[in-house]
Amino acid sequence: MKKILLFMITFFLSSLGSIHPQEKVWSLEECIKYAIDNNIQIKQQVVQTQFKENTLEQSKLTLLPTLNGQASHNYSFNRTLDQTTYQYVDQNGQSNQFYIGGSLNLFNGLQNYNTIRKNKYQLLASELDLQSIKDNISLSIALAYLQILLNNELVTATGNQLQITNQQIDKTKKDVQCRQRGKRKPSPDRSPGSKRGVAADKSEEPARYLIPESDTNAGTSIPRRI
Repeated sequence: MKKILLFMITFFLSSLGSIHPQEKVWSLEECIKYAIDNNIQIKQQVVQTQFKENTLEQSKLTLLPTLNGQASHNYSFNRTLDQTTYQYVDQNGQSNQFYIGGSLNLFNGLQNYNTIRKNKYQLLASELDLQSIKDNISLSIALAYLQILLNNELVTATGNQLQITNQQIDKTKKDVQCRQRGKRKPSPDRSPGSKRGVAADKSEEPARYLIPESDTNAGTSIPRRI
C-alpha cells in the first residue's frame, strides 16, 4: 500500500513538473490537504458521521411531548319527504369537527436515556474513526514526501560523487601520460652516440682502476690500466 502510494505521489509530482514546470511547486501541507479533500474513504466516513449526528438529535427529540391537532368542515345535501305536505324538500347542512391531543412519555425504563447515550458514543467513535483515517493518510503522504526528498538528495549526492570520480580518473590519466612521456624522451648528455656522453663516461671511471707500475730503469712509477 505504501509503495503504491509512493509511486502515485512520485508520478503525480513528476507529471506536474513536466507539464507545468513553472507554475507551482507543491509543499507538504498542500499535498496533505489535497489528499484529505479528495479521498473517497474520508468522504464516506464524513457521511457516516453526519448520519450518526442526525440519529443522536432524533433520539433527543423523543424526550419531548407530542402534540396532534385536527380540524374538519363537512357539507351535507339531502332531499327528504315532508310528512305534513307530502312533498319532497331539500335539506342542506354543514358541520365542523375539531380535535387536539398530546402525549408525554413519563417513564419507560430509561430506554430513551440509554438510547441517547448509545448514539452519543457511536457519534464519538465515528468522529475518532474519521480523524484516524485523516491521520493515517497524512502520515503516509508525509513519509512518501520525505522519501521523495531523500531520493532527490541521493541523486544529487550520487551525481556529485560521479563528477568527483570522473575528475580523479582524468587526473590519473594525465599522470600516467606524463610518466610515459618522461620515460620515452632520451637525455641529450647521456645518449650513447654522442661524444660528450663518451667523455663523461670516461671521466667517471674510478681511480681504483689505475694502479702504479714501477719503472726499474728510470726509478719512476707509471700508471697502467687494469
